[in-house]
This record gives sequence, C-alpha cells and structure tokens, in this order.
Amino acid sequence: MAENDKDKNESGRILARVERESAGGGFFSSTMLGGKRGAPSADDDWIEHWGTRIGRMIGIAVAAALMVWIVLYALNLI
Repeated sequence: MAENDKDKNESGRILARVERESAGGGFFSSTMLGGKRGAPSADDDWIEHWGTRIGRMIGIAVAAALMVWIVLYALNLI
C-alpha cells in the first residue's frame, strides 16, 4: 500500500511539473528561451540544470561545425 501511495505522489509531481512547464506554451515560450518562470521549485536539481547547459553547448558546437563544413564544401566546389 505504501508503494502505491509513493507512486501516486510521484505521478502527481510529474503531472504538476509538466503542467507548469507547458503553461503559456508557444514557439517562444520561456522554456524554449531557457528562462524559468517564478521562483525555483524544490524538485529542480543540479544535474538537470547542468545537463541542459551541456546539451545546449553541444548543440551550438554541432551547429557551428556544420556551418564550417558547408562553407568549406562550397569553397571546394568553386
């Protein structure tokens, strides 16, 4: 029975977080821009924060590498 209550609490926490993060969605929502609405909640953890930051940096590096590759490819065709 205690495990069922634990599962319900976890499910409620997940649903509340999804609702909070999807509120006011749209293309340029604060989630897309990397901002947070309101005060930080108790379930924000450092690994999620740094994982997001590292993922964004990897995305920027891949985009820059692709742009350089495209320019070099175009120059070789001339």
